[in-house]
Amino acid sequence: MDAEELILNLKKEFEFIKNDAEGILLYGSYAMNTANERSDIDICLIKPRTTGILNRIFQKVGGRYDIKIFEDLPLYVKMDVIENYRLIYGNEPSISYYLYHFRKNWEDMRHRITSNRFKTVRDMITTRRKWLETRRQVSYES
Repeated sequence: MDAEELILNLKKEFEFIKNDAEGILLYGSYAMNTANERSDIDICLIKPRTTGILNRIFQKVGGRYDIKIFEDLPLYVKMDVIENYRLIYGNEPSISYYLYHFRKNWEDMRHRITSNRFKTVRDMITTRRKWLETRRQVSYES
């Protein structure tokens, strides 16, 4: 199933909550047309207007989808949503304007977040040892 066909199906399934959030987005592998048989369908709710919305969705559609609330996601996952989403429900200009703030935060923080990643556990351990040694030297000098 391609993204356009999936979005039509999702519009039918999520029509009952279309006014309960600022936006409902498809993201992840289905939005990027890279899904395979093991892929889940990732749905993101932007600014839910009602409490208990996840319970209502689960009661209505079950656990067929991996549903997240945008505001609860870590920044790097928010950026994945922002860069690859497909609109199911919502006003595109309004959502784009809302997401601009998060794009700006990401641009300000991207270097710090991406430079703090380790390729292997060995890299992490080596870096930690260097940090501890530097800390000890500074303590002795004080």
